[in-house]
Amino acid sequence: MSFHVTVDVYSDHDLGNHLLDETKRIAEYVLYKEGKNAVVSIVFVGDEKILDLNKCYLHHNYVTDVIGFPLEKQDEGIEGEVYIDIEQAARQAPEYGVSLKNEVSRLVIHGILHLLGYDDATPDKKSVMSDKEDRYLKELQIS
Repeated sequence: MSFHVTVDVYSDHDLGNHLLDETKRIAEYVLYKEGKNAVVSIVFVGDEKILDLNKCYLHHNYVTDVIGFPLEKQDEGIEGEVYIDIEQAARQAPEYGVSLKNEVSRLVIHGILHLLGYDDATPDKKSVMSDKEDRYLKELQIS
């Protein structure tokens, strides 16, 4: 069975400019492995933009690392947007003892999984997502 996957990656922040091609590769890989047709946009933003998105759409008054907005979900595929706060990722990477590339890659995978319907609201569901993130990072040879 073949799948149609379209991923566009943009950066509204200088820190994200060098990650565009790798981000596209990661997103396409995960979507193909999950077996879904998809049209996805991924945007690197800073703290101010992610805070605005969080306030406006999720009614949260704080910065977060990644937000996914499913725009349309059908049995045969998904359409959505993923926003990654590159400034938050840059703060988290040393905190977690990983490279910025590793942290951003995990956030890309995490955002895609949310678009696909995965949830991390409970410890069990969070564990499922974390296991998938770890597996995809390993398969993509991202350290």
